[in-house]
Amino acid sequence: MNAWAFMVFLAASAAAHDGPPYPIFTDRALGPYTVDLWGDPDVGTGTFYMLVDGSPQDEGVFVRLEVRPATGRLPWAATDARREPARKGLRFVGETRFDAEERWLVKVFIAGPQGAGGTEGTVDVTPPDLGRSGLWFFALPFLGVGALWAKALLTRRR
Repeated sequence: MNAWAFMVFLAASAAAHDGPPYPIFTDRALGPYTVDLWGDPDVGTGTFYMLVDGSPQDEGVFVRLEVRPATGRLPWAATDARREPARKGLRFVGETRFDAEERWLVKVFIAGPQGAGGTEGTVDVTPPDLGRSGLWFFALPFLGVGALWAKALLTRRR
């Protein structure tokens, strides 16, 4: 019984994992700043992480993200990225809404005491994960093999 409780505990914590973000661009010069942009663009809420070379004491650095479908069916939607603590350099996180699984244009603007810069790229928005139901769906083959193995052990004992 304790083993079942442990597996349920693991299943609850594993359902929160959505997969790592991937690099959209790295070591790109935006004005005086060198920037890495990583993203996890899922339908619903997409998250972008911007790593900026600089001193953590750099005050007044501002990052803005804009997104829109590559088809142009919606206007640009802007969001200001919030600054998060980082051990090295500066880190900004921006969240934006995606309503469909398709290719989207992404614009990034950075401004600060040293100057300003911007760039544009594209991302393919992916479907959202299946949540807890997806965990059970993908676990079914393993549970089936486990059941066959248990049946073989019980048959062998007899």
